[in-house]
Amino acid sequence: MDTATAWLSVGHEAPTESIRLFCLPYAGGDAWIFRNWQNLIRKGILVCPLHLPGRGKRIREPAFNRVYEFVKAITASLSGYFSSPFAIFGHSLGSVLAYEIVRHLAATGGPQPVHLFLSGQPVPTQGKQSTLPPTYLLPDEAFLTELENRYGAAPHNIRENEELMKLILPALRADMELYETYVYKDAPPLSCPLAVFAGDDDGVILGKLKAWRHKTSGAFKLKTFPGGHFYLHEQENDLVHAIGTLLGGDRSNS
Repeated sequence: MDTATAWLSVGHEAPTESIRLFCLPYAGGDAWIFRNWQNLIRKGILVCPLHLPGRGKRIREPAFNRVYEFVKAITASLSGYFSSPFAIFGHSLGSVLAYEIVRHLAATGGPQPVHLFLSGQPVPTQGKQSTLPPTYLLPDEAFLTELENRYGAAPHNIRENEELMKLILPALRADMELYETYVYKDAPPLSCPLAVFAGDDDGVILGKLKAWRHKTSGAFKLKTFPGGHFYLHEQENDLVHAIGTLLGGDRSNS
């Protein structure tokens, strides 16, 4: 199932708000991590968490394991939603996907977002992003341990709940394959405004954030929040407020 309604929640099909904010989760994550954002965002913005195959309501569908195949599928499915103002947010792997979606739209003459928000992800460099042995082929326990050692993070509490682990691991493994086989191909800078966010204790990426400035000819903003790689959970209110401010919503829903 590759229709727009597969990617979106009920109620997001009709263009009822001035700006749609499409949200992409980190590896192993799902649309539920954005469940509070609509209550926190400024009015005039419709939060549209994207439902990825292999988890949540699409758990019976095979997850994507190649970035450019994912990008082609989602842009084709959501093409009708890019005709009205939209923005995109992604965290970690979600940032890679968000960035490549916008690059694909630019390369094919499609519309650009009013803002692109990238979080918890270093700027990509030409070629394959990792020269280390892949994690996605490892046994479960070694796989999770290597994620912690190599990237400094793994989805919250996955080891503490065996049932949850069985549900999440297939999507997490596919997502890591998606990322670890990603080969970045250089292209002209984007034209849309770009904001980059990160936790100020996320040592894996902090030194590689300013280079995002060269990926757009538009306005650029870099902002850090207290916390590590998953700062977006602890600093949810402030992050959503920062996004809403940059999108220029009229006032808070609260």
